[in-house]
Amino acid sequence: MADNFLEKQYAEYQARKAAQEQARRKAWQKKMKEYKSRLAAQKQQSTDSEGKEAPSDPEVQ
Repeated sequence: MADNFLEKQYAEYQARKAAQEQARRKAWQKKMKEYKSRLAAQKQQSTDSEGKEAPSDPEVQ
């Protein structure tokens, strides 16, 4: 009977551990997605500003 109790406790521990790991990974993926979208927005913004300056460059030369 003690073996069943310990097995049940260990199985519950493993389930909690797996749920925490899954939550941690999901949170990391969410942060990474936000970071990538911020980088893409910054890149887009920098290319937009370069595009606005490009037509004025030939006039200067």
